[in-house]
Amino acid sequence: MGVYTRGRIKWISYADPHGEIVRESTGQADHRVAERLYRQRKREVTTGTWVHPSKRAHPTRPTVAEYAERWIEEQRERGVRSIRCEAQKLRDHILPLIGDSVLDELRPKDVIALVRELRRRETLTGKGRLAPRTVRNAYAVFQRMCRDAVIDETIMATPCVLPTGALPEKRDKDPSWRARAIFTRAEVEALISDERVPWDRRVFYALLFLTGGRIGEASGRRWEHYDPEAKPLGQLVIATQYDDEPLKTGVPRVMPVHPTLAAILAEWRLTGFAMFLQRTPRPSDFIVPETDRAHSSRTGSYRRQGTSLRRLHRDLETLGLRARRQHDARRTLITIGRSDGCDSDVLRACTHGSSRDVFDDYTTWPWEVRCREVAKINIRRRGVAEVHKLVHSDARTVANGPGFPELVALPGEGVEPAGGRRATQERQGETPDRRRR
Repeated sequence: MGVYTRGRIKWISYADPHGEIVRESTGQADHRVAERLYRQRKREVTTGTWVHPSKRAHPTRPTVAEYAERWIEEQRERGVRSIRCEAQKLRDHILPLIGDSVLDELRPKDVIALVRELRRRETLTGKGRLAPRTVRNAYAVFQRMCRDAVIDETIMATPCVLPTGALPEKRDKDPSWRARAIFTRAEVEALISDERVPWDRRVFYALLFLTGGRIGEASGRRWEHYDPEAKPLGQLVIATQYDDEPLKTGVPRVMPVHPTLAAILAEWRLTGFAMFLQRTPRPSDFIVPETDRAHSSRTGSYRRQGTSLRRLHRDLETLGLRARRQHDARRTLITIGRSDGCDSDVLRACTHGSSRDVFDDYTTWPWEVRCREVAKINIRRRGVAEVHKLVHSDARTVANGPGFPELVALPGEGVEPAGGRRATQERQGETPDRRRR
C-alpha cells in the first residue's frame, strides 16, 4: 500500500475501515501530491470520516474563470484593497487565454505556455506587446489565486512552477520613461495655480505634491488629521489611506504642512469646500472629497485612483504638458527638496516615516527640525501671467546632478536665475553698460 504509478499518473492504495484495499487515482503526476492525498485518506479512515470514492460526492470541477470569480469575491469580502486591480489583470490577461480550462487539470507545462503567450500578447490598445512588468504582475496574481486554491483544497498542488528565465526581467517597456517620470517646479506651480484647473483639483494637487504622499494617502486625508495651529508649521497626520485603510507600508508619520499648502487649505476650508459641497466641512470630512456631479453617488467620499489619474491627464493636456503618473508627485517633492538644500535624512523621515534601519529607528527628529527642512522647499502659487511664462515661454531646466532637475527662473520672479544677474541681462540682449546708456 502507498503510492504507485500507472502510466504517468500517480495512484494511491490504502485499507478502508473494513480492511479492504482501495485504489484511487490522484489525477496528477506529482509524487508529493500523491503522498499528501495518501496521508489525508489514512487520516479519514482513522477518524471515521472516510467515504468510498465511488460514493463520494464530487462537486463540479470549476474552470479557471469560475474559480477566479469566486476568489475575487472572497478577496473583496476580506477587504483586500488591491483586488480591483488584481481582478482587472485576471480578466484582461489570464482568463481570455485559459479561462475555459478546468483548474485542477492545469499542469506546469500549461502555465509555461500561458506565460509564453502573455509575452507575445498585444496590449488592449494594440500598441505593441505587453510590458514585462505587466506580464509579471498578471502572473503573480494568478499564482496567488492558485496558492489559495491549494489551501481550500480545490486543487492538490499549484501548477505555477516555472523554470528559470520563463518570466521576463523586471524592466520598463520604454526604458526612457522612468528618467522623465517627474514634474518640474514650474509644472507643479502651474497645477496648483492655473485657474483653468478646477479649484478642488488644484487643492488636491497641492496636497499630493507638497506632502510627497501616495495617491491613497492624499485621498484619505480628513480635516481631523490636520492641525493648522501647530507651530512653527501645521501638522498633517498620515496614518491611513483612502477610506481609513491601512497604509501600504504600515508606517504612520506626521508631515509638516508647507506654508503654500497651508494657505491653499485655509482658503479651501473657508470658501471652496462649501462651494462644492453646499455646507461647511466637518472634522470627519475628507479634505478634498469627490465633488464631480458625474459621480454623484460618491459625492463626499474619497477620491479613487483611476478617476484622479484621468483628471490629472486632462489637466496636464489643458496646460500643454505631457502626461505623467500621480505617484511621480512623490519623486518630485523629494527631488525638489533635496535640490533646495533639505537634509536628506530629515526629508526621508517626513515623506517615508521610519525605515527598517535600526539606526533610523533610534532617531527621532525634533518637530522644529522637520519644519525647518520642509520650509526650504521653494514651491509657491503664481499669478496668471507668471504661470503662463513659466510653463509656455522660454523657461528652461538644468540638471544639478543626475535626477535633480531645477527650474531656471525667469527675470522678475524673485529668484536669482542661474548664471547671476549679468547672465540674465545678456539673455535679454542688454548689459549693465548698455542699460546705463
